[in-house]
Amino acid sequence: MPDLDRKHHMAITMNSCVVLGYVGQDPKVYSSGACLFSVATNEPRKDQPQNPHTSWFSCVAWGDTAKTLADKVRKGDLLHVQGRL
Repeated sequence: MPDLDRKHHMAITMNSCVVLGYVGQDPKVYSSGACLFSVATNEPRKDQPQNPHTSWFSCVAWGDTAKTLADKVRKGDLLHVQGRL
């Protein structure tokens, strides 16, 4: 690859996030059409494998995706979420 001058080099970037976890509460739909829900993931700790670290992700969906979530997804469901941060 040729040596490019950094100030003239345009890098390709991406904003993408994938979360696979459990829904924290039933999705809530607002009059704006937004559907809010949270997803929890667990990662084992090296020093305490019986006490995993939980990370919570707050999510928002719109349009048809929001309607589908509100109709079909409930607290405790395993959910694969893909989107942007």
